[in-house]
Amino acid sequence: MESIGELSQRTGVSRRMLRYWEAHGLLTPVEVVPGTRERRYAPSQSGRVQLIATLRTVGFGVRAIRDLLDRGLTDTELEQVLRRRELELTESIARDSTALAAIQARLSAMEMERRTMAGELSLTGLPDLELHGVSNAVRDETEIPEAVARLLQRLDADVADRSQDVHLCYDGTRDDTLIRVTAAVREPVEGARPVTFPGAEVAAVVRLGERPVDTGDAWLVLDTELRRQGLAAVGPYRQTFHTDGSVTLAVPVSSAPPCADPEVDG
Repeated sequence: MESIGELSQRTGVSRRMLRYWEAHGLLTPVEVVPGTRERRYAPSQSGRVQLIATLRTVGFGVRAIRDLLDRGLTDTELEQVLRRRELELTESIARDSTALAAIQARLSAMEMERRTMAGELSLTGLPDLELHGVSNAVRDETEIPEAVARLLQRLDADVADRSQDVHLCYDGTRDDTLIRVTAAVREPVEGARPVTFPGAEVAAVVRLGERPVDTGDAWLVLDTELRRQGLAAVGPYRQTFHTDGSVTLAVPVSSAPPCADPEVDG
């Protein structure tokens, strides 16, 4: 027989964890000495401790381990359990790696867009555009990418095709609860109607060398740069995919109102 301290030292599992496993029915002392409540364990229980530790390390919860142990786990069953867990972890790693790569791409793109906008953002007049397009209304910015994809499909326009410029307009100025998304091209297209993208006396305009990894991120970077320059977007956002692969972002602007200082009684 050995004490909880000796079992802990031999297995490398802390006494606190051994007591936790006991409280959850994973490990039961062979004897509890009356009066002192000292726990005594058989040397053979170290194998159970190591098995529990192994299962915990690979991600099994207390309840799952208890279920496995209660039915008398054999080495063959343990191998099957670990194989299943191996597959689960492999799939999880693949998903996480994909998500990580996407995040890293967005971060890299945002940094490049930040540098471009800081150096190349210009304030200029924005002409009206007379186009042929289709529109759809969405209630949230997260719905815009799907709306754009549907509209481009209706126009039979592919931004990667590069046979003509493709223009997008995002207008939330008419209704606080809706964003009207319009996709348009210069040449008449079946199912499209004449549309006008309104111009502006002063607009912030920047041309990016390639399509943004995430358009929402690019607009956020632009809005941040406008605030840094004491400006604010005041009209519909316009985006143009050019035939050379570059993308122009444009939005009417005005001077941002200064923050009001608190009144001081004097």
